[in-house]
Amino acid sequence: MKIRIEIDENLTEQEVIIRAPAWNEEIHTLKERISGECSIPSMLSVRQKEREFFIPFSDILFFETENKVIFAHTCDKMLKTDYKLYELEEIIMYP
Repeated sequence: MKIRIEIDENLTEQEVIIRAPAWNEEIHTLKERISGECSIPSMLSVRQKEREFFIPFSDILFFETENKVIFAHTCDKMLKTDYKLYELEEIIMYP
């Protein structure tokens, strides 16, 4: 399998083209994996004091609620998020 990446600054959104001699299970699996990866958010919006930034979901160990505020815990930080617990569940479990 060859992989080629072309950068076109005129594009308004990313496009993935798969060229194959025939439709088969490998192509179907590849399409599903690419589609799945693109639909799952990889970053979470969090706040620390008045500063907002994004952290990778993979850095989050667990979420905690305290006085109706949701905190995302990493190895060394406790960061506030504006999401509700049910919203986080939908984002993580059902992209």
